[in-house]
Amino acid sequence: MEIIFLPAIESYSSLYRKYLIAIIQCESIEKLTISLSTFCRVWKNYLPEIKFLTPRSDLCYLCKTMRFNAGNWTVEERDQKVTEWNTHIKAAYDEREYYK
Repeated sequence: MEIIFLPAIESYSSLYRKYLIAIIQCESIEKLTISLSTFCRVWKNYLPEIKFLTPRSDLCYLCKTMRFNAGNWTVEERDQKVTEWNTHIKAAYDEREYYK
């Protein structure tokens, strides 16, 4: 299942407010609403693949892998992976400087 990220400016509360506005504008006679806590619970149970961006979620796959799996490396792997990671970070920094 592919994860879909919503912009970081969105939150459960902001989406809940949009939901309430949509309910109010609805022409239907029955306007059933749910509480914010129920909205969040339903979202997390039925839409787990839709998440909100966080400052850390903009890491590339290699950075995430290196960052969160570093504790599982053997001593031999560590030296090789640290060198690989430093090369990757330098390349990312150079690219960022190029596009500034």
